[in-house]
Amino acid sequence: MSELLKVEGISKDFDGIKALNGVAISIKSGEIVLLIGPNGSGKSTLIETITGFYKADSGKVIFQGDDITGIPSHLIYDFGITRTFQIPRPLKRMTLLENLMIAEKTAGDGIWGSFRKKWLEEEYKTAERAFKLLGFFELKDLYHHPASNLSRGQLKLLELGRALMPETKLLIMDEPLAGIAPQLAKKLLNRLKELKKIDIGLFLIEHRLDLVFPHVDNIYVIADGRIIAEGREEVLKNPEVIEVYLGA
Repeated sequence: MSELLKVEGISKDFDGIKALNGVAISIKSGEIVLLIGPNGSGKSTLIETITGFYKADSGKVIFQGDDITGIPSHLIYDFGITRTFQIPRPLKRMTLLENLMIAEKTAGDGIWGSFRKKWLEEEYKTAERAFKLLGFFELKDLYHHPASNLSRGQLKLLELGRALMPETKLLIMDEPLAGIAPQLAKKLLNRLKELKKIDIGLFLIEHRLDLVFPHVDNIYVIADGRIIAEGREEVLKNPEVIEVYLGA
């Protein structure tokens, strides 16, 4: 597996409060990496900094050898880094198919491109890819339904599908299992294992360790804006991790 993302000594302050303090992590292609830590530890800030919503005060974000530190979020998207949110954000009046198709850039997105024949060809290809992803997440039969008809778990799957519409290389997920039934959570995790096979890197924030732990390749623990542990089984036995995260 080749190195996909490397975060080197990222720091971020908010009004004198250090949200991130020299954070360093690494993610390889075809790897599931889990980030855990107590509330307010810096997990979300790290994601926002990697994806260009926040600008780091110091340090670097390297993606496939390119320095993408401080690049705006829409350009980060063009590099192949996509994300999902803890609370799904579908366009509820649009159908499932439309929700996926709008995530893909086509020639018709521009004024002049919409007059070119190539636009129609790209629309067909985009629809075909969207149908494949709906099938992958077992939502194909609902393609013409508005997103407002879906359950919370199905909305999570729809958001995953939308995040995979471009040529995704790194998928970042903020609590993908939050608020969904264990059976559907296991289905979602099985889909993530399938994504590993095609070398997509996966970076998760997740609190439901009992469900996600068997599927991850590496774990980072963050507390007070710094990484305090890395590994797998040994992480949960680390005295510092037990103190700050498990509360015992």
